[in-house]
Amino acid sequence: MLAFLVISVLLLVLPALFCCAQGGWLLLFGVLALVGWLQLGWWVAESWWSWRRGEDDYV
Repeated sequence: MLAFLVISVLLLVLPALFCCAQGGWLLLFGVLALVGWLQLGWWVAESWWSWRRGEDDYV
């Protein structure tokens, strides 16, 4: 999970930072929103899979 987050940051945020240096702030916010949606989707999928297996340890 940690490796997934690190790779997401490196592949999505670093190119956006280069664009922001040239005035592309909208791209940065778009990338941050995309990472947020990916994390939310990952959490929902993990919760659903835990529920399917009969585990109730998710929050």
